[in-house]
Amino acid sequence: MPRKAKIVVKPAPTTRMRLVEGGIAFTPEGGGSFMGTVAQVNALLKAMGYAEVAVRNNLMSGFPYIEAKDTPIYCSPASETYWSM
Repeated sequence: MPRKAKIVVKPAPTTRMRLVEGGIAFTPEGGGSFMGTVAQVNALLKAMGYAEVAVRNNLMSGFPYIEAKDTPIYCSPASETYWSM
């Protein structure tokens, strides 16, 4: 009986990203650089096998930051739950 292929999604490499005006600048592991909108960066990440990212605002400082879309709410500085623990 053939096995089903297991799809492994790597965590988003948010340490290699920074916010710039109009989008995100991203440096892939292999070198080079890419700058684009959040949707363009997510398309590139999906093609590379990474999880998608989102730009959210820190609840306490109000500054935007990048985090993985699937970050649990209690681990996200954008939520009140994170700050009340």
